[in-house]
Amino acid sequence: MSRRDRFDQTPEDSFVLAAYQLFDWVGRHRALCAAAAVAAAGAVLAGMAYLNQLRAYNENAAIALDAAGTSAEYKAVVDTYPGSPAEPAALFRLGRKLADEERYQEAGEAFALLARSYPAHHLAPDALVFAGMLCAQQKKFDEAEKRYRGAAERYPGSFSAPRALLGLGACYEEMRRPDDAKAAYGKLVADYGSSDLAKDAEARISRLAQAPPAVETNSAAKGGEGGAPVE
Repeated sequence: MSRRDRFDQTPEDSFVLAAYQLFDWVGRHRALCAAAAVAAAGAVLAGMAYLNQLRAYNENAAIALDAAGTSAEYKAVVDTYPGSPAEPAALFRLGRKLADEERYQEAGEAFALLARSYPAHHLAPDALVFAGMLCAQQKKFDEAEKRYRGAAERYPGSFSAPRALLGLGACYEEMRRPDDAKAAYGKLVADYGSSDLAKDAEARISRLAQAPPAVETNSAAKGGEGGAPVE
């Protein structure tokens, strides 16, 4: 074909020529095309099988969660269906059940695991607050501080944030850090003035202002809420 003939071709002629060339290539590489087609079909079937398996896995997890009612049963859901949408809810309910059974250490671990494994889940802020409450109940105020502070700093827009700040202030009081306590309560009042807990925080600030000066037990942690790293 001459150079002039190539320029004289219409778009339709070019399309027909390309189609003939494609068919010719396929004809000369039948085995390769067949293998590619088989591989593509296998990949589609494997993907469909995986999705069906995943759907069944998640459905079974949801059924097991609905049927659970004891701490052992919620623990079984967590152990049997890790990574499923039911796992964070199972961890939360497990923590509540363990707390009811006065197994506070295990309950705190369940809440902490939920917050650590599913930080974007809607239950994560509540889980951190509950973990802080359980640590404080066991007089583990350093750990309680980290949990409360984590909830307040990571989830400032959640309903749990005011509760976290109130718990944080209470921890600082127990640790004889009144300035940090007042700072936590003050942040609650400033940022969540419409919260039901704001009046409680104001009353605590007033009480601390009237109390005699106290010696802070952790001078290295002074300066507000910038203490130990949050876990």
